[in-house]
Amino acid sequence: MFWNKKDRGVAFVHPDKCEGCGKCVKICRNQVLNIVMYENEKRAIANHTNRCSGCGKCTVVCPQRAVEIIL
Repeated sequence: MFWNKKDRGVAFVHPDKCEGCGKCVKICRNQVLNIVMYENEKRAIANHTNRCSGCGKCTVVCPQRAVEIIL
């Protein structure tokens, strides 16, 4: 069910941009992203990148543009 094709990237969250809204977490069907406490504030992290399909839905819903797909 989980895969990462070589021609697609994986999700990466820039913690300095993330405001912890959780929209990326909710839209990810593969449960790649989670909300954690980072420097006493909520932030999203991509801690299951092996599950990432590189679809990019998380990048589209992020209002701060904190999530990107990297190769």
